[in-house]
Amino acid sequence: MSQIELIKDEVVVTGFRRDSTFNFLTTRYQPIVELASNVVIGFEVLSKIESEKFVDPETFFMRLERAAFIDVVRQQIERVNHFYDEPVPRCNVRFFINIKLSLLLSPEFIYLLCNSTKCRLALEIDFMDVMSFTDNNAMKSIAIILNCGHEVWLDDYDGGELNELVEEIPWSGIKIDKSFLWKYEMDCEKLGGILSSKLLAGRKTIIEGVETSQQKANCLRAGFMSGQGFYWREYTDLNNSRECHFCNLF
Repeated sequence: MSQIELIKDEVVVTGFRRDSTFNFLTTRYQPIVELASNVVIGFEVLSKIESEKFVDPETFFMRLERAAFIDVVRQQIERVNHFYDEPVPRCNVRFFINIKLSLLLSPEFIYLLCNSTKCRLALEIDFMDVMSFTDNNAMKSIAIILNCGHEVWLDDYDGGELNELVEEIPWSGIKIDKSFLWKYEMDCEKLGGILSSKLLAGRKTIIEGVETSQQKANCLRAGFMSGQGFYWREYTDLNNSRECHFCNLF
């Protein structure tokens, strides 16, 4: 695989073993919340790069080849599974994990999802990733994943034009990109207009980028039921989320 250099404390990591634990990645959990009640209905599982030198996360994860990316997802799943082994109040919230669409062509990845998870997952696939993808064989894997009780979500949708694959995939839900909220946050009519689009009709939606009480209020007025963003506390340990009120919407 192509080498990716990450400098931390003068240590250079230039490759990944299949059993790598990615000790330079820490896991964070960003709540996904019912806007009207502040009830937590899910968590997005995020891997953050711990480095004293700047490493652009989008570039880092974009350049990860398939085996390395599967390692990252495996680590995320293992940490969420650990939560279910702890003596904390059991909850059935769904955990959202970002993946590349190309991972759905990997039998190893499909086996991991269907045989190594104690939690209900929602796999987020970036809108631009789907727009540039041409292999329809991913549809078979999506059917298997859905049959295992997981969900497949379109992430970072900004209201742009659609291709055939975006329209064909049976999305469990759509995440609206934060740029859309920030562009129309003071215009509830335009903000809510996206909900009437053909792609979103009848599907669950989450609006991303909520950072202020005003944004939250306007999203509610626009018709959104669920949101995500830095307005709500982000957790490094799910055991510290005991004070959250959970709901089983997802």
